[in-house]
Amino acid sequence: MRAKVTLDFSSQLLRQPELLRSALENAVRETAFDVERDIKERMREPKHGRTYARGAITRRASKTTRGLGLRERTSAKGNRLAIVGSKLHRASKAGEAPAVDLGELINSILTSGRGLKWSVGSPLEKAALLEGGTVRIRARPAFGPAAERAQAPLQRTVDEAVGRLI
Repeated sequence: MRAKVTLDFSSQLLRQPELLRSALENAVRETAFDVERDIKERMREPKHGRTYARGAITRRASKTTRGLGLRERTSAKGNRLAIVGSKLHRASKAGEAPAVDLGELINSILTSGRGLKWSVGSPLEKAALLEGGTVRIRARPAFGPAAERAQAPLQRTVDEAVGRLI
């Protein structure tokens, strides 16, 4: 008597490789947008660095503000303004994602790509300086840690996509 075993690995992947490519492209695209969202969420979290005054809070100068002894300044239009306080900003501590101040950095973060190659980045030089640090500023990484956190979910998504196709 003869024993015979036949292995048949004729899954959808081998018959239609475009299905695998499409599933992988979707996984990479979704992960790229997840990385962008993660970076922006980390930037919006409460920070633990130093707090400093950032800009003046002004009101129109009047007899009352002069009587209180508040400092005054002249606006670009020539109006006299009394300085009644200042806006505060809390910076990020070394190792934290950069704190949002004026919104320039967080608004410059964009995701772009096509197919299996997607990137998340910022065209601002400030982003690179904060990510890696300088002689005067210790690193405030946002992009690197977000990419590391996205690796395991990407692997799971790819495994699930391949599992559905087999």
